[in-house]
Amino acid sequence: MTENLPGLSGDPNVLLAAIAKAAAAMAAQDAVRRQDAAPLDRDAVEEIAEECIRAAFLRFGVDISDLKSVRAFNDTIQHAERSKGFWDKAGATALTGVVMAIVGIIIAALGKYGWPAK
Repeated sequence: MTENLPGLSGDPNVLLAAIAKAAAAMAAQDAVRRQDAAPLDRDAVEEIAEECIRAAFLRFGVDISDLKSVRAFNDTIQHAERSKGFWDKAGATALTGVVMAIVGIIIAALGKYGWPAK
């Protein structure tokens, strides 16, 4: 089943919504296959959804039944968030430095050569 899943990229909220939609689609497909059998109950739908979520997280390299794997995944997410914050601050600082240097050069040039004559 996981070989049919697309590659993982993009916004995590969109990915989770896609996982939920895939779980619902799997439940609907299973319901169509079971038309002659008893209708799906809540437990069957939850089982299908859990299967879909397990398969999706395995694509991330996370076995949600293994606590070590989940902790490592959470640590990776937290590290990525901290790194993002650092690089956002570093980028803002670098941009501020460049703008201040340009303004300084303009002020120095105006001070040396004077204001344009009218």
